Amino acid sequence: RARWVTLLPRDPELPGSTAVRLTGRQLVPAVLPLALVGAAGVLAAAAAGRMGKGVLRILATVVVVLAGLGLAVLAAPAAADPASSGRSLEVARQATATVGSQAAPVGWVAVAAGALVALAGCVALAGGRSWPGLAARYERDASADLRSGQTRTTAAHTSPWDAIERGDDPTR
Repeated sequence: RARWVTLLPRDPELPGSTAVRLTGRQLVPAVLPLALVGAAGVLAAAAAGRMGKGVLRILATVVVVLAGLGLAVLAAPAAADPASSGRSLEVARQATATVGSQAAPVGWVAVAAGALVALAGCVALAGGRSWPGLAARYERDASADLRSGQTRTTAAHTSPWDAIERGDDPTR
């Protein structure tokens, strides 16, 4: 676990006062779920292809943009001033760790990651229509059959293997 900040006690001689190490999960609980939503949205956008005339890809990329923006917006205050963000937590109050702090740059990495996820979603929204989906290779183009002169009646006179290649069901 990456430590975002270490809160130091006001009086180290006081019984029960200890330094408290806080992670991103403690400071901003939504960071991990938003990162996972962003990753799932990227996978969904890549796999969607032209399903539903591209609406599924557009929805997935909008989710990616929103997850990235949420990640950056929620992590920014904790990265800018992690000590004040950590002072309100119960674990810091119990240890009387409210004075000094030693901040790590991990919070800014989370902000940058959120901005990159949002940027990737914007790029996918702008140019995603021209990207082939994962299933595009297996989608059947009916207009190619009509252009080549093949119809369902001529398909019955070919081998079952040829029917499978065209996408027809040879058992009919």
